Amino acid sequence: MNRTDLILPQRAVKPRSSGLTMVIDGGVPLTQFTDLIELGAEYVDYVKFGWGTSVITNCLREKIAVLDAHGIEFYFGGTLFEKFILRGRLDDFRRYCEEYSCRHVEVSNGTIELSNAEKAGYIRKLAPDFTIVSEVGFKDPGRSEMLPPSEWVASIKEDLDAGASLVTLEARESGKSGICRPDGELRYGLIEDVLT
Repeated sequence: MNRTDLILPQRAVKPRSSGLTMVIDGGVPLTQFTDLIELGAEYVDYVKFGWGTSVITNCLREKIAVLDAHGIEFYFGGTLFEKFILRGRLDDFRRYCEEYSCRHVEVSNGTIELSNAEKAGYIRKLAPDFTIVSEVGFKDPGRSEMLPPSEWVASIKEDLDAGASLVTLEARESGKSGICRPDGELRYGLIEDVLT
């Protein structure tokens, strides 16, 4: 069987507004990163330099150049944003993003005590200069389970109203928090409420 024997759905060409794919770089070596990007570039829309790995990646500019060569956007993980916010250093975060010519910024509150209203305030401050990717939900499974669907929906709306261009829902890389239960099962009721 060859690829033409498969009936695959049509995929919009880049730049896409639906069917977006984001890949997380957890700090892999440059050659591995380059190989992975070259292999799947037509399918990847964004690379998120996860957590705070961009700060300790000694080949970050080279990785960004690989992405630029393939028309793939990037942003730094929300955990890094949260670390800057926790220390009261929003302007330093902005300068860090500008230093690497980021066009996208992830704004989240998944690991720190920050109300969604406060998070939306940061979205408003950053939206004039960056395309905002917001994340709703918490990395802690217990905390996410306690967030009722109505609050998920309200947070999504608040982030969009504040200027976010895209809202992602927390699931952790393990699929055991956020929109997933600790055992990995999707929270179908929550997803239906969000879609409605």
